[in-house]
Amino acid sequence: MNFAPLAVLLAALPAAVPANSATPAPAATAAANAFPASTAVESPRAEEQGLFDGAIAKYKSGDCDAAIPDLKTLVAAGFRGTESANALRDCYLTKYKSADGAVTALEAEVKANPNDEVAHSNLGCFYILQNKRDAAKTELIRALEINPGDLDARANLAFWYAQVGQGHTAINEYQNILKTDPDNRRSLTELCNLIAEQENDAKRAEPYCAKAAAGQESNEMLGVTLGLVRMRAGDLDGAEKAFNTVLAANPDARTARTFLGVARLQRNDYPGAVGAFQEVLAKHPDDIDARVNLARTFQAQKDYAKAAVEYRQAYHQSGNGMLLGALVKVYLQRYYYAIVFALLGAMALLLWRYLDVKAPADAGGGTPAPVR
Repeated sequence: MNFAPLAVLLAALPAAVPANSATPAPAATAAANAFPASTAVESPRAEEQGLFDGAIAKYKSGDCDAAIPDLKTLVAAGFRGTESANALRDCYLTKYKSADGAVTALEAEVKANPNDEVAHSNLGCFYILQNKRDAAKTELIRALEINPGDLDARANLAFWYAQVGQGHTAINEYQNILKTDPDNRRSLTELCNLIAEQENDAKRAEPYCAKAAAGQESNEMLGVTLGLVRMRAGDLDGAEKAFNTVLAANPDARTARTFLGVARLQRNDYPGAVGAFQEVLAKHPDDIDARVNLARTFQAQKDYAKAAVEYRQAYHQSGNGMLLGALVKVYLQRYYYAIVFALLGAMALLLWRYLDVKAPADAGGGTPAPVR
């Protein structure tokens, strides 16, 4: 069974919320979540907590003009880093409508204040979205030159290394962050991803995911990541436990329910797998992953007629050529004996025609003697 890379699943899900968060993190866009912030949290400070509460309230109300300056202050101070940085990046996207608009605004900010570390760091993030890798690295390094202790900038640089294929360097960067902030959830989660995907060592990756999810097991991003890594390590019981914990808190978490079905399929619990996939499709009929896995479940049960129906619908919805290949395979499996008999019949017919053509040439009693 092939799974989508964990990094893709994480970019599509909401950011983690620290356990002591009084305000739930708003659902940031996928682009903003591609660069989740550090979770370094200093001892409670009433003044910064008040600034944070006010900034998040402004952000949630859509007043990004007022929220951005306060969020930048919070990110620079490292206070409630995850929520502050995610909200800040999402505000740039909301206010300026696109990554290109955010880049234009941030370029103006660093031009006006070359020592604005937060602007440099976020400009580097949006450059990554534009695939301007060299420019992105320049901005991230500049942010760290201004403030070497900026964990958000360090995590963004580690993310850059991962994006350009330097996985080992990224792992080292995240491990260095953990020396400063051992409970940094972003670094723990990304380490889990990198070790599981690039080093193909799910068992070594699992403790990082488990620590990242500690106290927040019901968070969909963290819980699904933990479940996926356990599933890759062969711990299907642990994987189901992680997915079910998410679903107990949020029954509509379709990613968790889809992968719960996959875990059941791997243990040959076909009725349980079918139930999970069908529950997702009842609410989200356009969910390709759930439909394809439902087709695979029927295929594993040798119910080729139902598998063909699901593959056909998934192909019509996505146009993916691989699904067309899967559909052809199902038809071959369904009509296997008919195809074999048809091929044998065709071979017999060809052989008969060959023998029928050859027979008259041999009817005269052999080759005539040469004339002398």
